[in-house]
Amino acid sequence: MKFLLFELLNNPADSIGGGGKGTAAHVQVGTAWQGFRLQHGFSDTWGWIVEAQSVSWERWQPSIGLSAIWYEGSVRITGSILGGWLTQSGPYPWNGPSTEGRIQLSKPFGRLRPWLLLGSKHSLGNLRTEIQTQDELLIEDTLQTEWTMTGSMGLAIGIHKEWELSLGIDMPWVNYPNITIPGAHVAIAYRGAP
Repeated sequence: MKFLLFELLNNPADSIGGGGKGTAAHVQVGTAWQGFRLQHGFSDTWGWIVEAQSVSWERWQPSIGLSAIWYEGSVRITGSILGGWLTQSGPYPWNGPSTEGRIQLSKPFGRLRPWLLLGSKHSLGNLRTEIQTQDELLIEDTLQTEWTMTGSMGLAIGIHKEWELSLGIDMPWVNYPNITIPGAHVAIAYRGAP
C-alpha cells in the first residue's frame, strides 16, 4: 500500500478536497448541479480557487477564493472560502454578490477515496415586483438575502496517476429551510504534481 493515490503526504493540489501545491482542475456534470473548478497552490497548505457552479443551467455562480489543508493525516480535512456573484434567470430572477464557506473530509483507501462536503452559501439580491393596475405600473424593489446549505458525499476513484473519477450525491437546501430535491453528479478531476 505504498501507492497512496496522488502522494497525499506530499500535499499535491487536490481538486476534490482543496489545498496543496501545484495545479488541479475539476469538471462536474449532473442533475441538477454542474460546475468546474481550477485551483493552484501557492504553498504546502494554501491555494487559490476559480470556479463556476450552475443549477439546471439557470442559476450561475462564478467565484474566486482560497482553500487550505487544515489537517493531513489518516484523513484530509480542508476548508475553502469564496466570493462571487449569483445570477439566476427563470421565474425567480436573482442578481447579487455571494459568499461561500466549505469544509471537506476525505480518507484514502488505495485508489478509493470517500469524501464528505458541508457548506454554507449566502447571497444578497434584488427582487423586483411589478403590478399593473388600471392606471399605472407599480414597481417595487426589495433587497433580500438567500442562505443555501450544501451537503455532498461521494466516492473518488483513482483511474490514473493524476486523474480521478468522482461519483457524488448532492443534498442542497436552497433558500434554507426549503428542502430541495437531491441531485447526483459525476466529475473528472486532474490533480497536478507539485
